Amino acid sequence: MNIPNSKYLGKLCKGGHEYLDTGKSLYYKLGYNCVECAKLNRKKQSNTEKYKEWQKFYASSEKYKKLNKKLQRRYREKNAGNIKKMHKKYTDTEKFRKIAREKTRIERKELKDAYIKQILCQKNKLTRSMIPNELVELKRAQLKLTRSTRRAK
Repeated sequence: MNIPNSKYLGKLCKGGHEYLDTGKSLYYKLGYNCVECAKLNRKKQSNTEKYKEWQKFYASSEKYKKLNKKLQRRYREKNAGNIKKMHKKYTDTEKFRKIAREKTRIERKELKDAYIKQILCQKNKLTRSMIPNELVELKRAQLKLTRSTRRAK
């Protein structure tokens, strides 16, 4: 699974957007936002009348573009230290990978629902929402039996 450098896997967002049936959501490192929630918010915002007026007036204006560049440059100069700290804090991908591996190891060891649903989705063409709890319990029992027989050998 390839996760872009500017993003990381975190707990499931309030919108329930799951990334590749992992039981987790994909977040922007610098924004704390779920990628899918951000897309929906942009789509909602772009459909408003106020945004459409703004777009007509400012988007084609060279004066606005120059002003915006000046404001961005001024902000970066003023907050250079904070920007570097935030960038360093959220670009440590190895740290996030280590945390994700540890969570996966615990889920596998304790046979959590997310791990079992992941197994069922890999072997069949199912989505997590299609899997009933009864099937999860049956698969958990099967995995416990196979683990105990392996230990006995």
